[in-house]
Amino acid sequence: MASFGNIIAVGGGKGGVGKSILAANMAVALALTGRKVILVDADYGASNLHALLGINNPRFGLRDFFDRDSRDFDSL
Repeated sequence: MASFGNIIAVGGGKGGVGKSILAANMAVALALTGRKVILVDADYGASNLHALLGINNPRFGLRDFFDRDSRDFDSL
C-alpha cells in the first residue's frame, strides 16, 4: 500500500485574509527542502493560486483529477 505524507490544510470562511499566500509560501518552503509537494486550490468559485505562482493558463485543474480513473499522485 502506498504511503502518503503529511497533509497540511489551509482554510477559512472569509476571502482576502491570506490563505493562498500562506499556502503558496509553505509549499515553496517545503519544496526547497527536497520534499514532494502537491498544492491544491479547492476554491471552485475564486481559485487564484495559479496566478499567484505566475502560471497564466494551468494545464490541469482540480476537476481533471476528479475525472480521472486513477488516484495515483505520482502521475500528477
